[in-house]
Amino acid sequence: MDPSNLSSHSISAPCDSYPFSLPQCRPDEPIRLLLLSSEAMALALMDGMTGQPQVVEPVGYFPVSQTKKGAFLARSSDEAAIQAKAETYGIERLDVTRVNGPAFRAVLDTLKPHVVFVCIWPEIIKATTLAHAIDYGHGHWPATFINCHGSLLPKYRGARPYLAAIFNGDTQGGYTFHLMDEGVDTGDILFQESFGLAPNETRTSYFEHSVAKVGQAIGPFLADLKAGRIVARSQGGEASYVPQQKPHWGWIQWHLEPQVIERRIRAMARYVNLLTTLNNVLLGFENGHLVQAEAEEPVT
Repeated sequence: MDPSNLSSHSISAPCDSYPFSLPQCRPDEPIRLLLLSSEAMALALMDGMTGQPQVVEPVGYFPVSQTKKGAFLARSSDEAAIQAKAETYGIERLDVTRVNGPAFRAVLDTLKPHVVFVCIWPEIIKATTLAHAIDYGHGHWPATFINCHGSLLPKYRGARPYLAAIFNGDTQGGYTFHLMDEGVDTGDILFQESFGLAPNETRTSYFEHSVAKVGQAIGPFLADLKAGRIVARSQGGEASYVPQQKPHWGWIQWHLEPQVIERRIRAMARYVNLLTTLNNVLLGFENGHLVQAEAEEPVT
């Protein structure tokens, strides 16, 4: 991996497309949807998918705070807001603790969701869950698992795509709705939207823009999915991956151009400690920005 770039690359792959539909969902019924999401994205998705009962029926949501990796969020304001919004919309709260277990598969059998929509979730969903067949009354199929990923796949697979885009100086961002398989963000693409990134974009502002865009897109996307208007395509082109977080990411490298340092600060602020030394004293930064240096007066 190039240490100056937060991504590693794999070989290119061909791109194939095909019409996509939900065999589980009969024409006369709405899409039964189970939501696995967290943070502000869960709130935006709940708002975006309600209000069209002929298209989608949210049948439940899985609070991330009930998982082992998300337990620290139990007292967060986001989790409280998600629960309140779910109660407002009449969406059932699941009483399970992990997605890869018999309790969750029993929930699938009971609620019979056509779609399990996943966004910002700490667990890797395993094949035993993805392939679990449900009796829908007119046939047995697995639920369709769809993930929302914060990049234009196949670019920036894995966690922290918002950070990588700002760190690497991208001028375009976006998100992807894709089918889930056993790989990490490798499933076929159902929908993508791109948008520009501002010169002063931060990791946080990029995420906030994505939340707003996804909230606006989920309703029309589900309507198209219900109507059979979605064309799926494989992830053609060169794929890249965001590596696991490294402590040295926050170390300010003063030999780099000022614009590069400032860009990395915008990517890392409030996520990784930004550190440097001055006269053997360790200094930390919360944020920073470029300023124009004043020219020195010539000596006469």
